[in-house]
Amino acid sequence: MTSGRKLQFALPLSVLLACGGAGRGGFQGSGYDASNASDDGSQTQSLGPDGAPSDLDDAGGSSGSGQTSASSSSGGATSNGGGSSTGSSSTGSSSGTTGSSASSSGSRSSSASGGSSSSGSSSSGSSGGSSASSSGSSASSSSSSSGGGTGGGLCTYGTQTNGTGSFTWYYFGQGTGQQNGYYLTACGYQGTESGMIDTVQNVADTSPASDTYFAAIPGISGFSTVNDCGACIEITNGGTSIVATVIDECPTDNGENAACALSNGQPNPAHLDLSYGAWQALNYSSGDPSGTTWKFVSCPVTGSITTRAKSGNTDQVYIENTTFPIVSLTYNGQAGTHLSYGAWQLPNGAAAAGATVTLTDVEGHMVTITIPGGGGSTGQQFPDNCP
Repeated sequence: MTSGRKLQFALPLSVLLACGGAGRGGFQGSGYDASNASDDGSQTQSLGPDGAPSDLDDAGGSSGSGQTSASSSSGGATSNGGGSSTGSSSTGSSSGTTGSSASSSGSRSSSASGGSSSSGSSSSGSSGGSSASSSGSSASSSSSSSGGGTGGGLCTYGTQTNGTGSFTWYYFGQGTGQQNGYYLTACGYQGTESGMIDTVQNVADTSPASDTYFAAIPGISGFSTVNDCGACIEITNGGTSIVATVIDECPTDNGENAACALSNGQPNPAHLDLSYGAWQALNYSSGDPSGTTWKFVSCPVTGSITTRAKSGNTDQVYIENTTFPIVSLTYNGQAGTHLSYGAWQLPNGAAAAGATVTLTDVEGHMVTITIPGGGGSTGQQFPDNCP
């Protein structure tokens, strides 16, 4: 992992380009595992956006293990989410009103002058109620649907950030790590880039969402908000609304990435670092809008829950394309672990390929899937209702 990433301030794009490009700097977090080393399974307690306070400044500095720092609205560098052998993890439980330890996957946020995404460290989040978090009320419904996608309108959960939010934007080329030919985010999502527009696999892609609309969310202590990975956020600017998927983190450890942090150093739950594609679609006139409104919604995904094997670790799997973020996984009655780089680890070293596991989302829906040997579609999906 490279530290000391440069922060970029929110100048107009024309000025940034005249200065040599909007997105220089950035580094890959130690969550990125170029050698495919196995994870040591260490756990860390997580903190979810529900309980985090909100205050914001410029993001900058280097991230701790398993995470990357945020950069400015003129482009923060994202973090790579390949699992490092020392990646911290969090035990997924559904937070929300129950107060259990489900953290919402942490987006790396940046300050008004800029935020970037970080690579993932894990956390368990409590649902505070005053601040926005994807871990809203965790109802205990156990229904599941087979096959494809959401239906009807999007439902809302958690606490809305109404006129108190702020945004910056970034793109992968500013420092997101790469693995096997793809950019790899803090949550473990794979993406490609064309110019400053990044496209991500296995995220919500049905209008008003797009596979180019995504966000990084603040986190601390090894991606304390990792359980927000896969959450969807509806963002409104005047008459324009889009839906973006959380795929990245902005770490606030050791005073880094001030844009993502409150004055006490804790993650700022009101800030998001958006993909350039999302920021552009919202028609903001400046690179670091404040006084913004956003909320957690069900994801307008297409098709079924999708899995991807974690290279180098047979007991780990990425689980993506879900209607709601996953807060727990159980196998043979035992809890799995949500690792700091987004992968889920089965208990006792059990092989993920072919395993039948039960997933619980942030709203308490439960679905049982069998993980395909080579990864891919599971034929199952969470329902899209908010209890």
